[in-house]
Amino acid sequence: MNCPRCDADFIWGGDHDFEDYGYEGDGIVTNMSCPTKWCEASLLLLLPETTRLIDIIDRAEKKVSLSQTEEKSACERND
Repeated sequence: MNCPRCDADFIWGGDHDFEDYGYEGDGIVTNMSCPTKWCEASLLLLLPETTRLIDIIDRAEKKVSLSQTEEKSACERND
């Protein structure tokens, strides 16, 4: 994952339980930081246990598939 400020690769700092950060429920908090000295950006990524990466990928693929179908339909109407 790249830093949104300077585009450097974030450095993974570690994973912690939600409880460690005072959040309710089960999940993982991943912390990352930018190695660029002037940037000093940091990121906390919250991944609730109910969020499954495969589900996120499936939803993204369905959106792309729907977009392509809509574009094809629009092109056919214009012909």
